[in-house]
Amino acid sequence: MKKITKLLFVISILSSIVIAQENYKPLFRIYENGLYGFIDSTGQVIIPPKYKAAGEFSEGLAPVRENGYYGYIDESGKYVFPPIYDFCEPFDQGLGKVFLNGKVNFIDKAGVNLMDFIYNDATNFENGISIVSQSYRTQGAINRTGKLILDTVYERIKSRTEGVVIASHYDRVQHLAFYTAVDSNGVTIVPLGKYTHIKPFVNGFAHVLWYINNINSLQNYAEGYINKQGELIYKKEPVLGFDLSKEVSAESTFIEEKYDFELFSNGAMAQGIGVKYLKNLKGEIVKYLDSNLSYEFVNGKYVVNDTNGLYRYIDNQGEPYGARFFYFPERNKSMPSYTSLYNFRGETDPKKERKYGVVDTTLNFLVEPFFENFHFSGIKDGYFLFGKYLTDENDNYIPIGNETNLSKIGICTINGTIIHEPAFEYADYRGYVNGLILVIENGKPSYYNKQGKCVWVQQSPKKDSTKLDIDYRIESSVRNSYYSYNHIENKIIDELDKIDYDENDISLVLTNEETDYLNKYEGISLYLINDLDFQVSAPSVDGALYLVLQAKDNNGIWRSIENYPSSSCGMSYVDTKIDPMQYWKYSVPKYSGGVKTSIRAELQIKGKGNDLIKLHSNESPGYINPAQFWRTAYYSPSANLLEK
Repeated sequence: MKKITKLLFVISILSSIVIAQENYKPLFRIYENGLYGFIDSTGQVIIPPKYKAAGEFSEGLAPVRENGYYGYIDESGKYVFPPIYDFCEPFDQGLGKVFLNGKVNFIDKAGVNLMDFIYNDATNFENGISIVSQSYRTQGAINRTGKLILDTVYERIKSRTEGVVIASHYDRVQHLAFYTAVDSNGVTIVPLGKYTHIKPFVNGFAHVLWYINNINSLQNYAEGYINKQGELIYKKEPVLGFDLSKEVSAESTFIEEKYDFELFSNGAMAQGIGVKYLKNLKGEIVKYLDSNLSYEFVNGKYVVNDTNGLYRYIDNQGEPYGARFFYFPERNKSMPSYTSLYNFRGETDPKKERKYGVVDTTLNFLVEPFFENFHFSGIKDGYFLFGKYLTDENDNYIPIGNETNLSKIGICTINGTIIHEPAFEYADYRGYVNGLILVIENGKPSYYNKQGKCVWVQQSPKKDSTKLDIDYRIESSVRNSYYSYNHIENKIIDELDKIDYDENDISLVLTNEETDYLNKYEGISLYLINDLDFQVSAPSVDGALYLVLQAKDNNGIWRSIENYPSSSCGMSYVDTKIDPMQYWKYSVPKYSGGVKTSIRAELQIKGKGNDLIKLHSNESPGYINPAQFWRTAYYSPSANLLEK
């Protein structure tokens, strides 16, 4: 008997802004024999696979890596910018983000640097502003000219909407966060310390909070709205007994609620029933609102939510207008901006299967319910991904363990036309990009066009797939445990054969012995040997030692090419004991890269008085890529599917 959760999902269509690339011929990455190349939309190979790594084409250029370094090629495969960078990202809004020696910059199509290589990281530009950092914990901002408009001394850049940068700094004396705001030219709109909070600008206004006379108490709490000149245009001082909406609408109105309250001696407050009303920025009450209804802020305007969970916009007089629609705020900001979900109960007959369908914002069906699981790509350009559970000859679902059944992904239009029946194990959540979608079919990466035709399928297995050729730092996870994935053996020193180590000491020895790293990649053996007659302690997290591989950079300086282990809970920092007269053998990665160097291991142990001591192994020749010195990996949908 088929078992399907009886829940109907419907998908709202939100408009998305796509930057047109009218003059560029779209090319698509392929991955054959462990190398990247590019095809056109018909599947013809335009640039044969020859690159160890490559980004996607954008604005006519693509970043590629050869011999360890990145450059940009055009659609003919010719280098426009030579491979001299540690790492490059695809062009965006006319600028390419490049890294050199771990520092970031932007270059334009003429190859002109936007600034000096002084920042450790920078975001892509949004509203003409990029967030930059020079240390792990502080941020600043630059504009499109590369000018530093906000110094890199703030704990966090909170917003850059409407061309205004809002940043916060925590005052550890007063135990309060204070905010500042500057425009895209670096002109201060709000000086630091004037407000304890500034919300993002919407419709030219921002909600602000402060304490009257800097007295931190409920009785001195105040709220209001400022304009983009920093002028306080409305205030409620004090705000106790009132609640202001956090945004001003496109009609220059906001919602205020007045409620009864009681303060207790311990500082607590009991809040009673409130009265809601719509106000304009002159402070005039436009209309008293129904307190039994919910009012929310959607797409720059206020809406009223009726008893059926549907919305209508309200005008500057508080009157509903336009068609009713549904709205479900996005909770996962990593999802594409055009995705929104709304769910409600469908059929109540338990004998009937509830399935997924697609409706527009007025709840009219675009696609009648027919598919059995929803995929998170949402709807883009009139297409969506859907899922179907596969069945056996008896029409029963095929179990695959963990109480789940075998399903495949298909593609459908919002008018109900199935472009491709469910046959894919995975699909790029972005949907069609420049007319093709990347999927996994029968275990192989493939591209399909909008007519449902396969234009390319990966033919050759990955060559040298066991070589770890990467351009980022992995997180070390070396443990003194038989359950550790890279632990090989633990024995007494008397059984150690043909390994030179320091007698009467603790030592690390890196060898050329071949091992399997993660049971997937080539590795080499690393020995941790304690030839002392007492136990040695080493700091660890979740049992993982602070042991990383290092390499020499171009200046002959040893630098780590792996990150220390980390813990999400923060409760597992316990020392590991290294027993006397014993050794541990580990498998560590044998990296492959474009730059020849020397490799060694570094381990933190505790000496007398619990002082940390860094123990180093012998040197061994090896190869890496320069980005391993500093870069943390990020997820790339198409690269992830291509390399499956």
